[in-house]
Amino acid sequence: MVAARADLARAAAAAVAAAWERNLRRVGFGMVAPGGVDML
Repeated sequence: MVAARADLARAAAAAVAAAWERNLRRVGFGMVAPGGVDML
């Protein structure tokens, strides 16, 4: 159960990071660090 919860949290974090990167790129800020951390 704990492992499934960890996988779910990891998948949610990956989805949020992908959406955040997509939004930044759409606005014109293509400065996303290799860790998913924005450079702003």
